[in-house]
Amino acid sequence: MSKTIIHDLVVKRIGIKSTIDGITSELKIHKKALMELDESLIQEMNEAKQSLTRIEGFTVSVTEQELYTPIDWAAFGVYVEENRLTHLYQRRLTQKAVEEAVSLYGSEVPVEKFTKRSISVRKV
Repeated sequence: MSKTIIHDLVVKRIGIKSTIDGITSELKIHKKALMELDESLIQEMNEAKQSLTRIEGFTVSVTEQELYTPIDWAAFGVYVEENRLTHLYQRRLTQKAVEEAVSLYGSEVPVEKFTKRSISVRKV
């Protein structure tokens, strides 16, 4: 009796896992398509010199953010360790953190600045 229950549970789990894997794969496809559409939308709005528009009850805006990325991860790691700036190990380097490091230690942080543009669509 127990073997039958275990078998049925395993088969059911395999089916659910397969469904989840299919949904995950489909989600990745949709996220990629959305990202490509956002890039096209940013480009079109940039060419039209627009940073905000309203369409069918939604507002669409383009935002820019100044971000930093290490030029050389090894050099950046040495810099962080030498200056005890482990808080710089975040998902992103913030402008404030980089400026603080420069003001405290007077040396250039081995990073480069880039501008990230993103699109925001909100229902009005």
